[in-house]
Amino acid sequence: MPSVAKVTNLDNGKTVTVRINNRGPFVNTRILDLSAAAAKQIDMKGATKVQVQILQEQSTMVKNATLGTTPTTEQVAVAPATETVATGTGEYSIQVAAVYSEDNAKMLADKLSAYGKTTVVNEGDMYKVRLIDLDPSSARSLIDELRNKEGMAPGLLKNGKWVNADSI
Repeated sequence: MPSVAKVTNLDNGKTVTVRINNRGPFVNTRILDLSAAAAKQIDMKGATKVQVQILQEQSTMVKNATLGTTPTTEQVAVAPATETVATGTGEYSIQVAAVYSEDNAKMLADKLSAYGKTTVVNEGDMYKVRLIDLDPSSARSLIDELRNKEGMAPGLLKNGKWVNADSI
């Protein structure tokens, strides 16, 4: 851990890519707890039969970022051109990662600059990659785009305080 996995709802075939951050749940009838946003993306309500597939390449990238090791050229993905580019100033920011390596955080910030203004925030021993100065409409669009195109599960901040990303 951390690992990246593709979770498929076996009732409808919908999939979502998630990052597994911790062990558990410690309930015999469940193998995985999803965030509300991930569960909503695959139309999952309560306990549902799913298939979980570990994505090795993405998991290795997350491992390298977490451990602060330098990824090889094959492990660095280039972001595709996007339609949504945030501009202007606003009270919202989107956090896409928190890593131990400043170099990896800067590399990710550079990759995500195609989506708008990025910054790397150093808090303790973590480097947090954020898209900043967003208005509500831009924040909502970017969250959806990062989920769908990049397989990310970004967090949303309003004036520096965490808020539910699905609230805007």
